[in-house]
Amino acid sequence: MVTVCQPKFYQLQMFIAYKAALAGIRVVEVNPAYTSQTCPICAKRNKAIDRTYRCSCGFHAHRDRVGAINIMRQPMADGNSLSA
Repeated sequence: MVTVCQPKFYQLQMFIAYKAALAGIRVVEVNPAYTSQTCPICAKRNKAIDRTYRCSCGFHAHRDRVGAINIMRQPMADGNSLSA
């Protein structure tokens, strides 16, 4: 299964769905809101400075990595969280 954010570009979304279907992979759209601003350790919301996210709990990483971790951990519609 591939988990994707809701792409801004419809054509890209359709291409991903098409290629995944050819490979027998289910595509699930998830809401990307605040994924790069929420700490994956303590769930506190902070804005990244430049490209680096730092949290008061001590966690720090590139903001895109933080977003990817949070998207991966989002529960699916059936209530089960599936990782990549």
